[in-house]
Amino acid sequence: MFNRLAGTWTYWGWKGGYFSDEEDARTYYDEMCYMLAAQMAAPNSPQWFNTGMHWAYGIDGPSQGHHYVDYKTGKLTRSASAYEHPQPHACFIQSVSDDLVNEGGIMDLWVREARLFKYGSGTGSNFSRIRGEGESLSGGGRSSGLMSFLRIGDRAAGAIKSGGTTRRAAKMVTVDVDHPDIEAYVDWKVVEEQKVAALVAGSKLAQLHMGEVMAACHDEAVSGDDRFDRAPTSA
Repeated sequence: MFNRLAGTWTYWGWKGGYFSDEEDARTYYDEMCYMLAAQMAAPNSPQWFNTGMHWAYGIDGPSQGHHYVDYKTGKLTRSASAYEHPQPHACFIQSVSDDLVNEGGIMDLWVREARLFKYGSGTGSNFSRIRGEGESLSGGGRSSGLMSFLRIGDRAAGAIKSGGTTRRAAKMVTVDVDHPDIEAYVDWKVVEEQKVAALVAGSKLAQLHMGEVMAACHDEAVSGDDRFDRAPTSA
């Protein structure tokens, strides 16, 4: 693991001309390995997930639409593969326009967010440009409102495990205080926080009572199948 990370950093540092000579590069590699092993320093999650997968193990895959800065030209370049130039950054701020399907619009944002979540990054956006519920649309009709789209994004983030691991993707949603749907947005945030509180309280109660049940099931004073019968046991 430490060789994968420090080795990749050293490799690209060498190619980019950051070291004066080979000894300087080797010193950097040794120092980085030591700091990682001693827990003196640690990179962000996408670095652990992605950095060095191609350099150390030859793991690769099709391009996922991310870009990198070419060290030779200094220009932004679309990556031709998934891991040769991986996505190692932790946090992103993305804009979204009041448009449904075009580039930079609402549905395009979900695709961009999914691309970041897949490799372990988090993202945040200000959704104040999206018109409020009941406001007029250019083609006629009325807008379904900000909240209908925010719930889609929240469900999409919840469905994608960050970096393919167990934790939920990290997503930040902000709305200006003068948005027409601000009250519905605030209520939504309150309800979600109440869900968290309910889960915490419920898990503590379940742990308490399940502990008593398991203790009764393993009570040596009660033998055989009677351990699982409510009548003879204390629980």
